[in-house]
This record gives sequence, structure tokens and C-alpha cells, in this order.
Amino acid sequence: MKKLTGILIAIFLIIANLAYLKINTHDFTVKRLIFLNMGILISDLAFWIFLYLNLKKRNFVIFLFLIFLVLIDLDRMNVQVFLEYNDMVTGGIIFPTVIGAVRLAYLFVSVYFFFFLSDFKNFLLRIAGILNIIVAVLVFIEFDNSFAPYLKIITAGVYILYIFFFLGKIKEEKTEKKEEKNENNTEKNNLTT
Repeated sequence: MKKLTGILIAIFLIIANLAYLKINTHDFTVKRLIFLNMGILISDLAFWIFLYLNLKKRNFVIFLFLIFLVLIDLDRMNVQVFLEYNDMVTGGIIFPTVIGAVRLAYLFVSVYFFFFLSDFKNFLLRIAGILNIIVAVLVFIEFDNSFAPYLKIITAGVYILYIFFFLGKIKEEKTEKKEEKNENNTEKNNLTT
């Protein structure tokens, strides 16, 4: 059931990003833009939360990653939907500094998240972390509308491969090692008595 849920979340991320790619080539109403951007936000959150919950270690910086992810997605939606927001971003000093600080923090937290994923010694998780860093760099340089959805689609594909080949296998290996250890302890106890 866990594998099916992960695959469905990854497929939802792929569909949301494919739909988002049409924003650059079509004129959409405000409601449609909000719908597409909220689809990206929800799919991103579901994807990274599911990935995090299926890892063994816990870390509070991942929650910062999720918070900055939400802020970045909301910022992108506001820029596309509300013309006044775009004027505020380009017209002042404080507001662009805050937006830039959020983007920079997202970049640093994404790098940390890569090192967190690297601790698991799984090449597919490392690839997902590297792709996420590239997306964070694209967000930082404000080039995330055209190329970042493709990278997110590739990340979702990599995660589907991870689900097929590795999700649950780590638990099975640990269970087998515990069972072997328990059997060895039982045999030693039987030999000593």
C-alpha cells in the first residue's frame, strides 16, 4: 500500500508539472492559474513529505525546507496572478530583499537536504537531491518557470524507481539481520545450557 501511495503521489507531481508547462504558451484565467499553481504546491508538499516519512532518520531542517518550499510556490503564484504583487516586488527595496532571502534560504536548505539524503547511501536519493538543488538554483535566479518543471518530472521518475527497487527492502534486510541475530543468540543459549 505504501508503494502504491508513493507512486500515485509521484504521478500527481508529474501531471501537475506537465499541466504547469502550458502556462508559458497559453493565456489562462486567474482561476486557472491559481488552480495550476495550487496543484504544484500540493504535489510538491505531498511528494517531499512522503519521501521524508519513508526515511529512517528525522531532522528538523527538513521542516524548514518544506516551509521555504511553500513560500517559493506561493511567491511564484502571486507573481503570475496578481499584477500589483509584481509591482511591489520590483518597485521597493525591502520586499525584494525578503523574497531574495527566502530564495537564498531555500537554496541552502536544499543543499542541506541533499547531504541528508546522501547519508542513506542510495544513488537514486542522491540524484533526487541533486535535481532539487538545481531547481533551487533556478528559483534563485528566477528562471524556474520554464525548466524547473522538467526537473521535477525527472525527480518524480527517479523516486518511482526508488520505490520499485528500494522502498521496503531496507526494512526487510534489517528484519532478516535481527532474525539471524536472534537465532544466533538462541543457539548460543541452547549450547550453554
